[in-house]
Amino acid sequence: DSASARALWYSARHRPNVPHIIGAQAGATPVGQIPMGIPLPPHPGDSTVLRGQLGLPAEAFIVGSFGVASRSKRIPQVLRAVQHLVQAGVDVHYLVVGSISLEYDLPAEVAELGLTEHVTVTGYVPEADYNAYLHAVDVCVNLRYPTAGETSAAALRSMASGRPTLVSNVGTYRELPDDACLKLPVDEQEIPLLVRTLSLLQQEPAARRLVGDAGRAYVMREHSLARAAQVFCQFVSRVLEPHNLLNRTDGETQTAPLLLKEVADQLRSPGITAREIPLLRELAEALAFV
Repeated sequence: DSASARALWYSARHRPNVPHIIGAQAGATPVGQIPMGIPLPPHPGDSTVLRGQLGLPAEAFIVGSFGVASRSKRIPQVLRAVQHLVQAGVDVHYLVVGSISLEYDLPAEVAELGLTEHVTVTGYVPEADYNAYLHAVDVCVNLRYPTAGETSAAALRSMASGRPTLVSNVGTYRELPDDACLKLPVDEQEIPLLVRTLSLLQQEPAARRLVGDAGRAYVMREHSLARAAQVFCQFVSRVLEPHNLLNRTDGETQTAPLLLKEVADQLRSPGITAREIPLLRELAEALAFV
């Protein structure tokens, strides 16, 4: 509820309408953009060994989708693209990692398309297994439509693993650099272009490495945990500016948000004044990186 919030933040980076929309409802409430922090997944080892441990085909071209499996993740479209590749003689395997949406009977659709031998559906898996599966695939496909404008953690985690990632050219996916992922339209060309793109990546390992490396570099640069913590600290620092906390008259303090008033009172009790705020800010920012 923006009317009662003490501060508001959002993660979409290049959505100029977001601050305008939120700001119109928030009034004087501070609004900030904070990138989603994504941990770089540890590399669990050689992909061939991983595939053996995970029960995946050693030599196949493996395409993976991660996160909650639903129709809005375009899983039906990916299945049809995989069907085209199988019919064309490509040794392809589709891996779906994550919980399955209750409204989607994925196993039934896989069977209906005759893809039982070419698809593995894991359901929910622990974090370590998730990372292992990420490094066992050749390509990640994290499409989404319709979208609610959310930032996709699954897509960013796929990119962080260094795997080339295909996304839909809609919503916040559009803010991703064109060299860091491959974007597909959501129209009648979606499946044909998906087939063509996967075929190209299957034939060109160098292209997979190029896109995968660019995606990982982007996440390291823009979505590291350290950067997210730094931006968050800067935002909190702005919300808790000295003139908003310590330099108020009693009457002004009564109208300040309760949380800020409590913080101000706690700071006053040991004799802290506005002069100490820069030191406290530096300390908070340093702790964020411990």
